[in-house]
Amino acid sequence: GGIVLSNGRISLIDPTVLPPPAIVEDDQSDGWRGLIALPELTDLKVILGRRLLITRLPILNFLATGELTVNGPLGPNMSSVRPKGIIELRSGQVNLFTTQFNLDRSHDNTATFTERTGSDPILDVRLETSVLEETRRLVPGDTNLSRAEIAETSPGDFSQLQTIRIQARVKGPASQLFDSIELTSSPSRSETEIVALIGGGFVDTLGRSEGVVGIANLAGTALFTSLQTLLSNAIGFSDFRIFPTVITDIDREEGGGDIRPTSTLAVAAELGIKITNDLSVSALQLLTVEEPTQYNVRYQINDELLLRGSSNFSDDSRIILEFETRF
Repeated sequence: GGIVLSNGRISLIDPTVLPPPAIVEDDQSDGWRGLIALPELTDLKVILGRRLLITRLPILNFLATGELTVNGPLGPNMSSVRPKGIIELRSGQVNLFTTQFNLDRSHDNTATFTERTGSDPILDVRLETSVLEETRRLVPGDTNLSRAEIAETSPGDFSQLQTIRIQARVKGPASQLFDSIELTSSPSRSETEIVALIGGGFVDTLGRSEGVVGIANLAGTALFTSLQTLLSNAIGFSDFRIFPTVITDIDREEGGGDIRPTSTLAVAAELGIKITNDLSVSALQLLTVEEPTQYNVRYQINDELLLRGSSNFSDDSRIILEFETRF
């Protein structure tokens, strides 16, 4: 037989979590033992229909379609059920650290269930997100700062901000998501830098003056994730983010060279659309600070050449041709 599932949610069981201990039966149940067997599924066809979500909260959330063949006894925790089949993942998100990644719809994203892995599917997905990178500069001729110290520029000054597009490739069990992930970025950054950009440096910043940045990013993930997912699906943009950021202004005291940094919390939004696999445009705006909108265009010429341009149509316009090769 077969059933069709739609307008619902399938929660994946975490195989690393031990099931609850079995309930000890009393002596009165001994007479029934062996007379009643657990129901067992044999080649049950399960069709995943419209608007069916596959989730493992709070890590992943996928809209899926496909067909599974299910075998095995229906135990108390369903751990003995063995689904088999390939599920196509149409859209969805994966939360890594404090950043939400969206499925790259141009890739054939799948979750493969086998009788050996049970409810822990093998993922073959490609995910994308974009983050802001703040450029820092040395302050020349300033005797109040040591040569090793760096003065922070204002994130409100868009000439000091750069959008980094990060791609995550995952091929492995869903339970080992963080072990099987491969991170790349454009412009190119090391894996350590990418992890810091997507929130891996949160704990490290708590003990320093940048702790407010980590707190803002963590709070922003919880506050804005549902909102930006809802709006992104409604307006059809391939990339839509709402996120907090910290504005740091550098002031100098009158009659002296002392630097007085002041920080305020702001909210920013970025809208992006992928025109083709190689061409995309976006707009970045600080919502709580009066700053001109920054417009960006990216064109991937080939695997080694990337053309990027940005302008706020006021005092900052630039075009950059990047060359990258790996040995």
